[in-house]
Amino acid sequence: MAAHDDLASTGNTSPVARKHAGPTPPIPVLERASSAPDAATADAGGTGTAVTGGTTAPTEAILTDGAVAPDDATSVALRNMERRRRARRRKRLIRVAIVVGTIVALVAGTAIVNMLNAAGAGGGGPATAVVTRGDLTSSVSASGKAEPISSTVVTPEVDGIIENLQVAEGTTVNAGDVLFTLRNDSLDKAVREASQQVRSAEVGVSGAQASLDSARSNYNTALNAWNSAPDGETQATLTDPDTLYDAVVSAQSSLEAAQVTLQGAREAYDEAVATAGKRTVKAPISGSVVAVGAVAGASTASSAAPSQQGSNTPLVQIADVSQMTVTAQVNEVDISKLAVDQTATVTFSALPGTTMDARITHIATVATSGAEGGAGVVTYSVELLIPNPDPSLKPGMTASATIVTQSVTDALIAPVAALSTHDDGTTTVDVVTYAADGSSIESVETREVTVVAQNSNDAAVEGLSEGDVLMLPSTDGATGIGPLSEGSAGGSSDTAGAGR
Repeated sequence: MAAHDDLASTGNTSPVARKHAGPTPPIPVLERASSAPDAATADAGGTGTAVTGGTTAPTEAILTDGAVAPDDATSVALRNMERRRRARRRKRLIRVAIVVGTIVALVAGTAIVNMLNAAGAGGGGPATAVVTRGDLTSSVSASGKAEPISSTVVTPEVDGIIENLQVAEGTTVNAGDVLFTLRNDSLDKAVREASQQVRSAEVGVSGAQASLDSARSNYNTALNAWNSAPDGETQATLTDPDTLYDAVVSAQSSLEAAQVTLQGAREAYDEAVATAGKRTVKAPISGSVVAVGAVAGASTASSAAPSQQGSNTPLVQIADVSQMTVTAQVNEVDISKLAVDQTATVTFSALPGTTMDARITHIATVATSGAEGGAGVVTYSVELLIPNPDPSLKPGMTASATIVTQSVTDALIAPVAALSTHDDGTTTVDVVTYAADGSSIESVETREVTVVAQNSNDAAVEGLSEGDVLMLPSTDGATGIGPLSEGSAGGSSDTAGAGR
């Protein structure tokens, strides 16, 4: 066992070396951390194996006094030494990495600044933009057709020959104004006959009234004579009033019948007159005459009346143009940006230079189908109200609407081209600082900003100051700074107010 302990202590030392080395110094006894067997212990008997100099030999794991075996203590010491060596090496690598990173950042920043200054010295200079303060709007564009807020097609209630046409397309009318009259001889005849029936009924009432008056007079005379006869005088020579009373009742019934007849005749006459009065066609609403298909001398009972302007043209159409609407088609990618009561401006190709204010009054919930949407294009109908249209605006004119979807006032405005978005959702800009004399770029700082609102050209941001100079991507795209996504192409238009 002593020879084994010397070998474990000296490892692979040669016999000559051991000879001159003298006796092996004692190995300090180490206390075990726990009562559990060491990892080197193979069984409950307390024996195990120890690796020394590449050979495996059994050794005592636990001495009788609880101390660690010499071979085990040496292994622990070697492991601790190796751990300390690795820790020192990691610390050195971290310090080196920090120093190298700092140097690289400084070199890169200096290189960028030098590159920009070199470009500036060459005459072109880096593309930059100045942060301004102003207003920003984002909008959606759509096209449609102007229509009156309400429209009425005038259709006569009676047939006849058109006479006295008093309106033309474009005429302004008020409710109750005469548009044209109709000639209808049968209606005139009906009025005459009804009038005769009234006169006849009136004669009948007069005769019945006279008969009733006579019957009442006879009855009253007989009754007075009967009541005034002296006592004891026989009434055999007097007319019994009761017999005359029946005549009064009969005459009263005849009068009532005559009055009913007269009432019926008068109602028939009034109806005939009212029907005949419909030959005069009047405007049901106030507005502008937008279509006239009536032709003097033509009959309204046939298609001959509007034949000169097409069978589908109404006799007269009146529109209320005091307010106008535009029904526009909006692309599906923009429809979610719209809401009722959003404002808009509307222009018309037929009225160059004329702009009218409008607001959204209705947004369709079902997509438009057919030719309006176009093949493969999904659109939704949006109705805009123009409360105060220009008098020159006519129904049917093609309209172009710009609907404001977002508006910010008194904001810091930066070009979208200066913004750079990242995978983590942050947005940054490169802020350029010039030297005091303005001759060269002193530094370029990447700064995170918050986008409050944006359109396809500009963005309202937070995190900058008015007057900050932002680097823009070069014309060849070398900087790699790109704009934020706008959402839809061709459907949105935007404006940004001038800086203040």
